[in-house]
Amino acid sequence: MRHYLATLHKRSDGHRKRFSLAVSGGITLTILAFWGMATFGTGGMFSSDGVKNEVAENKLKEVSPFESIKMSLGSSYDAFKESLTWLKGAFKNPGFQSNYDDLKEEALETYGR
Repeated sequence: MRHYLATLHKRSDGHRKRFSLAVSGGITLTILAFWGMATFGTGGMFSSDGVKNEVAENKLKEVSPFESIKMSLGSSYDAFKESLTWLKGAFKNPGFQSNYDDLKEEALETYGR
């Protein structure tokens, strides 16, 4: 292998490109395999002796990134909709006079009449 790598620079461009594609593909597949084992795993809810596996049980309770984004966008949309509803109500019944009277009373109580 060392001899092959030492003479690789003397090979044709097409050969070097195929070699680099094969090496990068192999590394990518290795990383994908490790990621798949870490994410999905092979362990079930019970170990070989029949005792519940707490790690697998907790993994079932975890939320995936896509579910997290979906919940986040949903709650943001609900909060935005609630703000618009409040804003519509504020424009329909501004109640400036009552707000003014409340502020006036607070100011008079604070600073005296």
